[in-house]
Parts: sequence; structure tokens; C-alpha cells
Amino acid sequence: MGRSAVMESTETTSRDPVATNVQVAVLDDGRTAVVRVAGRGNFMNSVPLKKFADRLARKGHPERFIMDLAECETLDSTFMGVLASISLLQTRNGRNRLVVCNVNPHVQKLLTTLGLSRLMDVNGAANTCAADLARAELAPVEDSEVSHTEQISHTLEAHKTLTRVDGDNAVRFQSVIHYLEKSLEEEQDPK
Repeated sequence: MGRSAVMESTETTSRDPVATNVQVAVLDDGRTAVVRVAGRGNFMNSVPLKKFADRLARKGHPERFIMDLAECETLDSTFMGVLASISLLQTRNGRNRLVVCNVNPHVQKLLTTLGLSRLMDVNGAANTCAADLARAELAPVEDSEVSHTEQISHTLEAHKTLTRVDGDNAVRFQSVIHYLEKSLEEEQDPK
């Protein structure tokens, strides 16, 4: 992820056109969460996904978290950092592993390269996915504007999560993390 792709904002980031490609549903009285990503999973639409997952976790849910990528072209590193965070949270809370279904070969390669396929069930629970996806009444994920500082902090945390998942990611994202840390310092202490 290049530095110019990391942040494309001034004061706030409006998400309306992007966030609608992430749809969510909660099934079984909160025990199952379903997320569908269409197009690109990126740093912009990863914030509402993370907030959705955090809200459910605070309620003690879900036991199962299913991510449908049938209509997803690609994922950027920030989005994959959020997937890693969700997967780690599921494991830490004694829940089932994150299930990622309908993954195209390109996204499968990205997940494998960054070490995420070891954390989640990638394309392994297709039958379960199909049944849950068929009954899910998906709606756009709840979204709100995020300040530039919040976006930088979110992106930084996602990349740090990737480095905790796989040691090779520390080298991959060293310059991105350095850039984000410096940007965050400048945002918090403008001169």
C-alpha cells in the first residue's frame, strides 16, 4: 500500500459512496454475524466494519462471524488488518474462527501472503456459509464521518495488527507504519 493510498482526506472522510458496498446482518439473536463485501474492501470501508464488529463483541456476540467475498474484487492491507483483528477477537473470546467464504484466487493469495489464512477458515465452510447467506437480510453497515486523525489511527492499528499476525508483515509494512505514526504525531501536535 503506497503512502498516497493510505490517506486521501482533509478534515473528515465521507463514506457514503464506499460504505454501501459493505452489508451486514445479525442472525440467531446475535449469535451469527454475516458481512458481504462487494467491490473493494479498503481503508475507507474498514472503519464501519470494525465498529460493527466491536459493537457485537461488547454485547458478547457473535459466536460465528461469516464474511462473504463472492462479489469482492480485492482487499487492501487496512481492510485485511481489520479482518485479522476480528479473527483475533473471535479467538480471544472463545468464539468460532472467522469464516471467509466465496474467496476469489486473488484475494485468497493476499490472505495467504499476509498470514491471515492461518487465523480464519477460508473457503472451508461453504455449506454453512450458503445456508446463512440465504437467510441473511443484509443492509448497509452503519456509517458515520470519521476525522482524519481517527482514520490515521485506525489505519495504523490495522497495520500493527498485521505485524502481530506474521513477522514478515513487519518488514512489509515498516515504511507504512512509520509514515502513519509520523502523520498521527503531526495531527495531534500541529506546529
